[in-house]
Amino acid sequence: MQIERVTHVPEKPDEAHFGIASRAAQNLGKLIDGNGLKADQLRLAKHDTIVHPVSAALVIHLKAEFTQGQMKGSHAFGETVGSKADVVSRVEGSIKDYLKSNTVLDEIEAGIAQDPYGGWGADMIRVPLKTSTRKEFSVVDKCLKCNGQIKAPCTRCNATGSTPCNACQGQGSVTCPNCFGNGQTQNADGSRSPCTRCNGTMRIPCNACLGQRMSPCTLCNQQGFVNCTECDASGFWTHTFQSHFVAEITFVLDRENLPEKVLAAIDAIGVRQLASEGYAEIFMLEGVLHERTAEIPLVAFFAMSDAEYKIEGRSYNAVVAGLNGTVLDIDTLLDPVIKPGINALLKLSKGPLASESLISTACKYRIIRDVIGGLAYGTKKQVYLKTLKQYPLVLSDKYARAAVKYADTALMALANAPRNKGLLIGTAASAVISVGYYMAGIRPALFATMQKSAMGKQLLLADMTIWIIGYAIAVFAIKYMAGAFLKKILPEDINQKEKGLPAAGSQGMIALPATFLFWVAAAALCPLKPDWIIGILKALHVPL
Repeated sequence: MQIERVTHVPEKPDEAHFGIASRAAQNLGKLIDGNGLKADQLRLAKHDTIVHPVSAALVIHLKAEFTQGQMKGSHAFGETVGSKADVVSRVEGSIKDYLKSNTVLDEIEAGIAQDPYGGWGADMIRVPLKTSTRKEFSVVDKCLKCNGQIKAPCTRCNATGSTPCNACQGQGSVTCPNCFGNGQTQNADGSRSPCTRCNGTMRIPCNACLGQRMSPCTLCNQQGFVNCTECDASGFWTHTFQSHFVAEITFVLDRENLPEKVLAAIDAIGVRQLASEGYAEIFMLEGVLHERTAEIPLVAFFAMSDAEYKIEGRSYNAVVAGLNGTVLDIDTLLDPVIKPGINALLKLSKGPLASESLISTACKYRIIRDVIGGLAYGTKKQVYLKTLKQYPLVLSDKYARAAVKYADTALMALANAPRNKGLLIGTAASAVISVGYYMAGIRPALFATMQKSAMGKQLLLADMTIWIIGYAIAVFAIKYMAGAFLKKILPEDINQKEKGLPAAGSQGMIALPATFLFWVAAAALCPLKPDWIIGILKALHVPL
């Protein structure tokens, strides 16, 4: 439902609101029709319909988002301010001005219009306003490394201008090259005397630093300071900020001023569904500007009716809501009507006596026909849930469960003999397949083919596949025979809805070991016995 934009709420609701009880009668008539009643047997006795104005609003908050960067040096980038806090203050201080901007409002309304129901009951809507609200700022700070002085202490010499001599490692002396640090030299006659160069001290002054231990720092040229690399010797950093706003639009329902009954009905239906499923007539008013937010008022006309319906002289009280005439509460009017049909199913589940008469009684009711048709291709749980969905409120959970339970057991009981017949036919077919596979030369030929493809070790899987195929055939035969029988005895309108075959029942479980035994027996009687059956026979001490 489209929301209508207006300058003021209409004084009187549309007359369509006051017809919801009649529309509900039509909806109820469709549910009861064919279930032991006709649609025209239900009539509206009286109703008390009230159209409630439901107030709500789309509250608009502008949220600032920032993209940050930084550059070495002092640069002009947008508006220059003192700090990041100043940037945030200036941006947030412009919220009210932006809320007054027609360009911004147009962008916000375009974002709201993307929602098919004008934002009614929606989760938060986020509308980026990058085009109309983008701003640029810069904050110039002193470089933290050089404190704006351009020069930074030399890290090599720790701002002293000199570093330990590399030649002597800062000791001021080196090992004497004449005596190699022994303090003595050997004479021609083999005797030893003190070294004349180091005077026996083993070390001589370093020529590189002349014994001073330190040498000039080559990085800072003895200045103790170098150009700051952090700021490229500018003394400053420029922090850049690009800001834009995002409009965050929140739907708020005025729950405090709604009558408890109306609020409970809205919560049962769903706030969003008032618009998405056409329960209410909704109006959007002109926006209202506040200090830091804006809001767009919404008003929904939501009709509710206390109605009384009569069927065959019996009264049913109901609560109806919304333009589509949805029944929110009513007595389960179908329970007493379809009870004879469920009793018929119960009797059918106990035996096939008087089956034609009981089937005729049960199938007078559309609900039971739908349940029987559904069980042909769905599980009991699926059919139960579908039944409750198709007949909301008018059918109790108890009767829905009973209809599904007794229909399932009745179908099993009715088709028990055909299932047994299908079990015999299917098991026989499975036995023929196993015998033919093992004794007609099919298995040796298959083995030869598989060996050529280096798949000889997979022959056991091929053997098991034969059993699985036989079991599948047996189950199909059981289901087919049951389905064919049910098709003869059930009404045609049920058969036309069949999309599958009925369940195999206990016969399907019996078919599992029966087909397996025939498969094993065929393998055991085969002249060329498989390796796996030979192993089993040896384990059982059966002579080969």
